[in-house]
Amino acid sequence: MPATRASSATLCFAFVLLVTTVACLLGRDSYLIGSAWWAVRWPVGLSAAVVLFSAMRSRRHMLAGLSAATLGLTLTDGASVALAHARPDRVERGGELVVVTHNLLFQGNVLSESVAGMQDAGPAVIALQEVTPGDARTLVSALESSLPFHHEAPHVGANGFALLSRFPLEDVRLVHFDGKLPFAQCATLVLPDGPLPLCNVHLSAPSKALRGFAAFPDLEGLESNAVRRSKEWSAVEIELDRRGGDRALALGDFNSHEAEPLYRSIRHDWVDAFRELHVAWGATWPNRVPDRRPFARIDYVFTRGALQPLDAQVISRSGSDHLGVSARLAR
Repeated sequence: MPATRASSATLCFAFVLLVTTVACLLGRDSYLIGSAWWAVRWPVGLSAAVVLFSAMRSRRHMLAGLSAATLGLTLTDGASVALAHARPDRVERGGELVVVTHNLLFQGNVLSESVAGMQDAGPAVIALQEVTPGDARTLVSALESSLPFHHEAPHVGANGFALLSRFPLEDVRLVHFDGKLPFAQCATLVLPDGPLPLCNVHLSAPSKALRGFAAFPDLEGLESNAVRRSKEWSAVEIELDRRGGDRALALGDFNSHEAEPLYRSIRHDWVDAFRELHVAWGATWPNRVPDRRPFARIDYVFTRGALQPLDAQVISRSGSDHLGVSARLAR
């Protein structure tokens, strides 16, 4: 290769690596850049490794430095998602608690399949989103014998909720902004070893901004939705803090993937039960798409304080566009 072409290639590689390094750093605060980085970080990391090896052999110090920085950020960023936070010290308390979260799909679901999948997990608490009035009646009829304590807040659209429990539920209330539809249903679960504050969460979906994948998405709308979800989560945390205690549970459809700033923020103070125990993909949406498996993990069980995950699984049996998530927790 002529010297001028080699020099141009070096500058091109250096520019690409510099841009991806900056994108990685900015992605920690931006929904769009974070999402893009999430999609390309592993190919970028592999390319950086190849370029680093080539640059070291050719003694191209600038290119070696940039590729090493890019590779390091790629691995660090990936590890922050793939590996769990340090687990808290085990505290012996009152046994175990199995919880399930499931978005039922308010229109066109096969409710019997979702109910069967949840029952297979043997839950003591079920948190449900997108519960319609008709589905609420069916759910109570099917699950009341094993989960006698229940509170329904159904809605004809996507903003309905329901909590079903083996233990009493107190101070059940919806969380919403003035004049707006609710984005969480919170309660205090009365366990034999003490109260447990919990919130059944359904943060705002970016469906309008995505335009059903039929056209180029509304980028400004996606960023706006990300900001809205962050505000909603802050309100949920305030409600949980109001209830006090040394432990808390937040589970549901967060409409947020792992590369987002919101997820990173939540993980500062909360344990992601599935990610704590698995490196597997764990995708929960979209289910029931022809010839396509779920590719995004947006449904979570988060624990805080003296509530520790022992097991967590994605429930494969579902009649919804979401898969449910179960978690077995030490309380």
